[in-house]
Amino acid sequence: MKTRIGSKIDVGKVREHQEDDMLIAPDALNSVWEYDTRKYYDSDEKLVLLAIADGMGGMNAGEVASAIAISSLQSFFSKLEPAACHPQNLPDLLTNAIEQAHQEILSRGGSSPGEAGMGTTIVAVALHQGFATAGWVGDSRGYLKRNGEPLRQLTKDHSLVQDLIDKGALSKAQAAFHPQRNVILQSLGSHRALSPDVIQIKVHEEDILLLCSDGLNGMISDSEIEEILTLSNEPQQSAHNLVKAALIAGGHDNVSVIVAALEPLEQSLPSLAKVQAQKQPKMVTPQPGTSTTALKISLAAFCLIVLFSAVLIFKTDSSIKKPTEDPEAANVLSSPDQTSPSHSDTRPDTFPAPSSPTWHSEDFYVIRVNVFAEKQNALDYSIHLQDLYQSYQIEVNPTGDLFEVIILKFKDHKEAEAFKASHPELKESIIYRQKHNQ
Repeated sequence: MKTRIGSKIDVGKVREHQEDDMLIAPDALNSVWEYDTRKYYDSDEKLVLLAIADGMGGMNAGEVASAIAISSLQSFFSKLEPAACHPQNLPDLLTNAIEQAHQEILSRGGSSPGEAGMGTTIVAVALHQGFATAGWVGDSRGYLKRNGEPLRQLTKDHSLVQDLIDKGALSKAQAAFHPQRNVILQSLGSHRALSPDVIQIKVHEEDILLLCSDGLNGMISDSEIEEILTLSNEPQQSAHNLVKAALIAGGHDNVSVIVAALEPLEQSLPSLAKVQAQKQPKMVTPQPGTSTTALKISLAAFCLIVLFSAVLIFKTDSSIKKPTEDPEAANVLSSPDQTSPSHSDTRPDTFPAPSSPTWHSEDFYVIRVNVFAEKQNALDYSIHLQDLYQSYQIEVNPTGDLFEVIILKFKDHKEAEAFKASHPELKESIIYRQKHNQ
């Protein structure tokens, strides 16, 4: 299977330091630690390794612990031979890798007073030969979204509230507001006794794997996570949307997200040579015994067809070039912001506003900031935007089954572009012309 990967990390709105760290290795055995969100990676031939570490401790010790954990994980897998990484061996390998990271943090913890007692959670997934092997310590999570099925949490938090849930002393709803919900029972470095959990599942085509620190699931619910994951078929856009939702909800912690989408081999982009071969016209080679007269007749018929097509194209082109009755309308409809989206890009937040054959002097431009599946979520977000941009009008606009949140009114495209450019948080937004309601 092919894998596409997206990620996003943010310090949040409350914390001063970034203590999360992450690892994305499309080919871990060959020490490839960089990736391209546009590329497909073959997780059958290569071992794709993903991980998120959420550090904790005084001063800057949390970021040191998470960095050690990620570095140790890199080092462990880069030394392995491909033959050793059969899926049946990956649970033990991942367990050993996490335990090695734990020992490295422990040995570093006493080197300076500021790093004493530092620790980190970790969640890691190794994708290889149709299997996903997940290992974790602490409350960083792994999720699976399978087509036609509800979002499934693959990991189980090593936390006090999860322990109380398992004992029947607490419900999940109560756990979300428990005063000790941030108390974890295991972490790398800060707890001597360590027992990593590991799970292995067979992955399917169109599966989506999500790794996150508790800065995501601590701010938005699993149902909201699932909704956002289904809004886009682009992993990078999904990662961006998830972090954005956590920030809107308050952003009380660092937020880290990795999204991996699995697709069948035949859906990967074809090679250029294959595309060009498909575009080449098929040539007819005369077989032995074909009469010269028949070939001449075929050639003459072909020439007549070409001549007739040329006349037709000329007439059609002439009719297209005739001026319209409303030149202003023609200019508007041909403007760049009214172009149709590509059929390969089905993200709701890239749909342009419906075009119309005529525009009025009362028409204006708007900035679409986000799109939601639930009206209440859109209304909540519009209130947030209104606080940010008090001198501008914010509206929730129903579009089919979705609800877009827009900033209006801008007299022309240039004014809207200038506003967008002066607010970096709007870089993902889209500008379009709003038709006047008669």
